[in-house]
Amino acid sequence: MRPVLAIIRAPALVKLPDHFLLAHQLAITASIYLDDLLVLIQSHQDGRAIVEAVVDLYKLLGLKVKESKSILTPQAHLEHLGFLLDCTQHYITLPQRKMSRVHQLCKDLLGHLQ
Repeated sequence: MRPVLAIIRAPALVKLPDHFLLAHQLAITASIYLDDLLVLIQSHQDGRAIVEAVVDLYKLLGLKVKESKSILTPQAHLEHLGFLLDCTQHYITLPQRKMSRVHQLCKDLLGHLQ
């Protein structure tokens, strides 16, 4: 069973008892940074129910979910906060464009030090 990810974006900080209890029973792991919520889900099978429960909890709390900026379908690979997350290989990397930029900055720094 491979973990999957979903991103829910809201401008600030989700039918409570049933959905919340379902989410609690399935043990959600989440990472929140400003207006981004990353949810780690243990199986794709449970993923849709958990995402629905989290979105419902947000709405119950009076928070708005920006569905146009959210990834509400569980994914094994996605970009979050500038990093590529891969649940199948269990690694986090920088996108190629950022790696190229870091490489160039290092070359520039070394050139200035000589």
